[in-house]
Amino acid sequence: MARPLSPAKEFLRMLSAVREPLAVLNSERRVVYCNEACAAWLGVSAEELVGNECHYHAGDPGQAIDVALSCLCPPPEVFEGRRVTARVPCPREDESEPRRAEFTPLWDDTRNIGALVWLREPDGTTADQVWDEAESRELHEQLQQLRQQMSGTYRLAHIIGNSPAMRRVREQVRLAIQATTRVVVVGDNGSGREHVARTIHYGNDSAAAGPLVPLSCSLLDPELLRATVTAFARRCAETNPRRPGALLLLDVDALPPETQSELAGFLTLPTFRLHTIATARASLTQLADAGSFDPQLAMLLSVLEIALPPLDQRRDDVPLLAQHFLEELNAESPRQLSGFTSEALDALFEYPWPGNLDELRSFVRESAERCSGTRIGLADLPKRIHLAMSAANRPPRPEQPIKLDEVLAEVEAELIRRALRRTSNNKAKAARLLGISRPRLLRRIEQLGIT
Repeated sequence: MARPLSPAKEFLRMLSAVREPLAVLNSERRVVYCNEACAAWLGVSAEELVGNECHYHAGDPGQAIDVALSCLCPPPEVFEGRRVTARVPCPREDESEPRRAEFTPLWDDTRNIGALVWLREPDGTTADQVWDEAESRELHEQLQQLRQQMSGTYRLAHIIGNSPAMRRVREQVRLAIQATTRVVVVGDNGSGREHVARTIHYGNDSAAAGPLVPLSCSLLDPELLRATVTAFARRCAETNPRRPGALLLLDVDALPPETQSELAGFLTLPTFRLHTIATARASLTQLADAGSFDPQLAMLLSVLEIALPPLDQRRDDVPLLAQHFLEELNAESPRQLSGFTSEALDALFEYPWPGNLDELRSFVRESAERCSGTRIGLADLPKRIHLAMSAANRPPRPEQPIKLDEVLAEVEAELIRRALRRTSNNKAKAARLLGISRPRLLRRIEQLGIT
């Protein structure tokens, strides 16, 4: 007679037999159990999942485990006792149907001890029906979907935005990766020029890419450029001639004129095999037309020009970008935040963003440090946001008309008084000092009421 299983083992056997994916997390967001159906749906083994910590972010498309763990991570509200239902996209490429994730908090008598994750077949229920923080969850899902769509191009998934301008940028970056042509990335300070340039270089496979050397062009004189480029080209030829390196020319529009000629000479050499990716604050061809940049170098570097729009011109992307930066913080911190309140998102949308992406990233970090709940609220935003809101709500001061005749009369009266003081009130001498006749001076004294 077979020995009966203990109640605990029988319970685990039953969970393993359930055909729908199930997982259990402890209060530290570590996976303590994952049934076979869950591992199969996520496309990884249960052994790889158990013991790992989940973070509330969209996941790194280049790491299957990271994506799988992000699918299992409940919103932070679950660990405060809230039951949440949300859509979770399938991380596997062979299945596109998302599932309805039911995140149930697990409590003992006094505290939260974890969460149960049940990935059910979709039945039409949406997160909005169960969770009133739907906007934050929707942004999280948009990030997951965007990264899943870009999963074939790992780093391309980090160029965030659904605006037409950013879709065009992603297509241009994809083309630049495939064609390995000379590219210049143009945009305002803080717009992410260097990030896009590095994305182009590393492309689909960072391991297969050659070395990349960043050069700050404003500091380069011809001699330093010559020495740096020659040494780098020699090292690339000696170490791996099949993978030529690339020069990352940062702020190439700030390159001194004499160094521009030196660089153009390098690029026209038949034996020069180094790739170049440049960043600039303005179009090189337009600068060349204006006479402020070497025309030959502008043509050589601008085979493909990618223009990054300022954040103020793509404000619809601000909520998604803010969520992206917040989830980057989640990935590196034990503290997890689910998103922003509607009021906070409205304030971020209305801000003009003179510092572009760098300013938004800084604001999100500052707000997250100030936030005491699970979502960033209006009060958590930096002071500059509130000052901008106050300025926008304050009615403009009406313009006061300038009465030219009165202004001129005041100026004339002051000049006459000074002339009279210098001449001890001698009208004839004062008239000569002012270059007018004595009768005219007397008339103006009377008309202006000068005593």
